[in-house]
Amino acid sequence: RPADYEPGDAWPTPAPPGPYSTSLSAFDRTNPNGQWQLFVNDDSSGNTGFFTNRFTLGITTDTTPPTVVSVSPANGARGIRRVTNVSATFSEAMRAGSINRNTFQLFKAGSTTRIGATVNYDEMGRRALLNPNSNLRPRTKYKAVVTTGAKDLSGNGLDQNPNLAGNQQKAWFFTTRN
Repeated sequence: RPADYEPGDAWPTPAPPGPYSTSLSAFDRTNPNGQWQLFVNDDSSGNTGFFTNRFTLGITTDTTPPTVVSVSPANGARGIRRVTNVSATFSEAMRAGSINRNTFQLFKAGSTTRIGATVNYDEMGRRALLNPNSNLRPRTKYKAVVTTGAKDLSGNGLDQNPNLAGNQQKAWFFTTRN
């Protein structure tokens, strides 16, 4: 008499050992590349299970890279308060752990020295927030950058301009007031 297979049961070889998931969400945030196998087991008595027609299994993965869809302060803005936060809103949900001070940065324009800041990610709003550790300098031009290390839930890195080869970061400038 065949077993009645339920979630949590182990299937006979050649199926790999469990535990098994009953949801494809078990594959979220994993690399889909590689060999896939589908195992089907007849667990009814009398070997009465059968397929009446051919079947297909289609798996679609997200390969679209995210972009920054809005920023604050706006690119080219002038007269920005010295006590200000910088934000970037993404086209899709992002991996919170990939939004950090290494992937969202602020510089004095023309400098490669990062301005000290804390970076947070608001999952509901899909928005990264950079909060400088101190007031910005008066009448100074700043450059904000979100790097390609910022990743969506499928692991795709930011690509602000997919028409160019390789992934492109998002950069914008603003100037503070007196």
